[in-house]
Amino acid sequence: MMSPHSLETVRVLGIPDGTSKQALEHLFLSINTSTNGPSTEARPPVISVASQSGTQTATVTFSSKEAKKKALRYRINQYLWDWNIDDRFNGITVLDSDPAPVLDTSSIVAVHGLNGNAFDTFACDGRMWLRDFLPSDPQLKRTRTMTFGYNSSASDSKNNEAVREWASALLREVDLVRKSAAEKSRPIIFVCHSLGGIVAREAMIRLGRETQRYDGIDLKHCGLLFLATPHSGSQMADWDANLVQVAELVGIRGTVFSNALKSFNSGSMVAKEDFGLLNPLPPYECLYETRKTKVGVRMRTIVEADSAGLDAVKAQPMVDVDHRQICRFKHSTNPGYKQIVGCLKRIQDRIVMASNSKDYDIPRQVVPSQNNMDDNLYSGMVSPRRCVGSVPNVRQTSTGVGMQSGHGTGGEIRRSENALIIGGGCATGATMSIEHLKNFNGVIKGGTGLGARIV
Repeated sequence: MMSPHSLETVRVLGIPDGTSKQALEHLFLSINTSTNGPSTEARPPVISVASQSGTQTATVTFSSKEAKKKALRYRINQYLWDWNIDDRFNGITVLDSDPAPVLDTSSIVAVHGLNGNAFDTFACDGRMWLRDFLPSDPQLKRTRTMTFGYNSSASDSKNNEAVREWASALLREVDLVRKSAAEKSRPIIFVCHSLGGIVAREAMIRLGRETQRYDGIDLKHCGLLFLATPHSGSQMADWDANLVQVAELVGIRGTVFSNALKSFNSGSMVAKEDFGLLNPLPPYECLYETRKTKVGVRMRTIVEADSAGLDAVKAQPMVDVDHRQICRFKHSTNPGYKQIVGCLKRIQDRIVMASNSKDYDIPRQVVPSQNNMDDNLYSGMVSPRRCVGSVPNVRQTSTGVGMQSGHGTGGEIRRSENALIIGGGCATGATMSIEHLKNFNGVIKGGTGLGARIV
């Protein structure tokens, strides 16, 4: 069970801009050395310093729990009054930020899951890939990396927060650190582990409904990477089983267990449908674990491949990792890390391509094709909006009686005010008005791969 406190890392907030990284290294090296003793061959502390909201934020990973505890007790204010040091990492923590951001480079926000810690969830043996590897990765140069932490501790009986509150907090915190024109224009990709993906997914839904509330973030600049997120099974029983697996992994039992999962019940299945109706729909990819995780005395697969996928996007395997290891990497040469970088690059490219497109999200007239269907079926039709990302971007209105085939794969039926919409891959698949469907019983092909049956 992961503690809400980081084991070996602290965060220092409010450091004046004039403070150099070398000065911080000297300060915290003395703490690390004095704790372990001069004869101890302890690794030096790993330090990051980044600009955040007018000051600097540092993270310091020590060689031991004892050194971290000493740092928390250390009277930093004997040097500078306004420093604040903690080990919980709640809210946004900027890990690395290029002093001269350029267009088409991304901001990456990591979101942990239930009973997690925003730093340790993504760390392994003193190394945290979002801090130590990603900012200098040649495929994603000059990224701005950060974590988002929230009180997801199921053992806190006074904690009444749930997914909606956490999603709102995520949007609010990200909005606060995207103030300049350059920051607002950068793609922002949420890297989500386990149930943290449900939080980020809900945040996208809320962002789509409250577009005027957040000045620094909008859907067209967003993307998501889900790491072993249980989006649901094919049935409610599967969904409940997924939650049980995740809860038991983090040590939740009994009454605490049921209270902790109130916000992850069937309402999240509805939210899954709401996410698929977003316009524009943020591009996203999904990965799943391939090794079983030890839960108590048993070995279990926490999130199966089917549950890790979302709508038309099937989850891809990360080889030789369990539920915890899927977001932790000791070296930048790790195959799993490289796989994540590839995912992030593809998502970034899709966001940039969509943002630069002049005809993005603009309806266009369809020219009837006598070879495909009768002209009468096309009366009043408007083409579907252009798909951005890797899943269907479903059009929610129909201007007349008609049906149009999509391409790609799909086959999911969704209802809007006056039409049933069948997702069919890139574009929207097929649309028929409800009036036209009254006497219809058969199969509508929503794409060249999968269709959708109306019964």
